[in-house]
Parts: sequence; C-alpha cells; structure tokens
Amino acid sequence: KSKGTNYNIGLIIGGLNLSGTTPDRQNIKFYDSSYNELVSWMLGTELYYIYAIDYDENYIYIGGDFAGYFKIFDKNTLNEVSTGLTFSSTVHAISNDDNYVYLGGYFTGTNMGRFARISKTDWTLQTQSITFSSTVYTISNDSNYVYLGGQFTGTNMNRFARISKSDWTLQTQTITFGYVYSIFNDSNYVYLGGTFTGTNMQRFARISKANWTLTSGIPQFTTASGSIRAIALLT
Repeated sequence: KSKGTNYNIGLIIGGLNLSGTTPDRQNIKFYDSSYNELVSWMLGTELYYIYAIDYDENYIYIGGDFAGYFKIFDKNTLNEVSTGLTFSSTVHAISNDDNYVYLGGYFTGTNMGRFARISKTDWTLQTQSITFSSTVYTISNDSNYVYLGGQFTGTNMNRFARISKSDWTLQTQTITFGYVYSIFNDSNYVYLGGTFTGTNMQRFARISKANWTLTSGIPQFTTASGSIRAIALLT
C-alpha cells in the first residue's frame, strides 16, 4: 500500500534495520489488520534508531536518533505532520495525555533541557524551567504528575523525578536510584526498573502514591549485574 491511503493499524514496531536492506533504513513496520500483514512504512525520510513510539486517537509520535529526532504522523494516513520542531539530540522516551506530548532524551536547548512538553493545540514547546543534568530514558504520566527516569542527578531528581501538572514544578523526591530505564504507573503505584540496588530496590522498585515511599513485598533481582529495561502491568 502506498503512503497516503487509510490504514487499520494494530501494531507498530520500531528499531534498527528492520527493512533487511541497507539503503531502505525505514526502521518502522506496522501490522495492518485489514490485510493481516506486517507492512514497511515508507516515510520518504530515513529514520535510523527508533527508541520511542507513542500514540493517541489521532497521531503517532516517534522519537530516536534520526534527523530532527522527533516526528509526528497522522494515524489514519501516515502522513507526517509539519510542526517545525527540531531537537538537538536523541529522543529516548515519549508519553502523552489529552493536552501535551512529553519527551525525554539527551537533547538540550531553550525549554528542552532533556525534557520537553509540547502542546497538542499548536505543536509548540511549552515554557519549561526544569533542566536535567543527563539523559532522560523513560517517561510515564497520570492525571497529576509526569514521572521521569534516567541518568540525571540533582535535588529532587536522583535518577527519578516527579513533576506536578498543576504548576510544572519538581516535587520532593528523597529516594536515590542508580540508572532508571523504565517506568510504569497505575492508580496506586509507580514501578521502576534499572540498574539500581538497595533495600526494596534490587533493579525493580515500587513507590506508593499514597506517601511516595518504597514498598516491600515485590520481586527483587539480586544478580551481580544486569538491568531491567521494560515494565508492563497486565490488568
């Protein structure tokens, strides 16, 4: 199928060299349930490393290590949405809610100090005074907060940070982690995976939303080395 026709997308996969041929490094494939097949997504531009994919009812958001580092596509036609946004370096994480798209990575610049918030109304960067010292690898959000994990350190941001959606400020966070590579949250907890170790945080940790403290009674991974890079909760 040619780009520009309607698709019935049930699955999107991103990575590196998924096309199987070096000249065609369009590293996105999607499963079209209408045709029951995995289809190459020919975007007309090379997308090398794909690190993050997110979506809503209208758009697909893609981040990685390619020209511009972040792109938005219409979910029905797969046409690229023109935003004028360009990032200086890799986008590692994407999350979105009804109003904003949240990005994390290694990029820097005005209103994009490894974290950026983009309005869905006009695709503009929002004022963002928080700057992270190093890479943001993962982002999750709920109705009240944006949760970020990565390599960064600083006051209230020792590899894990919580930003209030009411005033876009960092919230008090006293737990110190090693690198955080994955975050997931539900109604009661925030779950983190990474390379960190310690009591109730052996590569996997669960923070209570009731009092923002680590909880016990969860699996602990005590191997000499290794990391948890992905978390999902089946409900």
